[in-house]
Amino acid sequence: MLNLNNALTDIFGKNGRMILSGISLGKSVDHIIASLSPNVRKKAAQIRKILDREISQSAAFRLQICLKLITSLDDEIEALEKEIVTIQLRENNINSHLY
Repeated sequence: MLNLNNALTDIFGKNGRMILSGISLGKSVDHIIASLSPNVRKKAAQIRKILDREISQSAAFRLQICLKLITSLDDEIEALEKEIVTIQLRENNINSHLY
């Protein structure tokens, strides 16, 4: 479908997600490129070449679902990481009172 990995080091990073979201929402290539960080905009010609094809409506819909799932998983991971830190702090506090 799209070979974004040729232009981006992390296609699921901020810029990669902006591109994927823009594609899934039918944004113009110019609009997508304008929304990217200056560092990535330096690769505008390469990105434009990659995005120079249309995707079907069903592919765009599936892409939107995938992006929502990734965001949901990221939120769950963040919540788990916070819980781990909370548990570690609590255990450290208990252990410091024992010794």
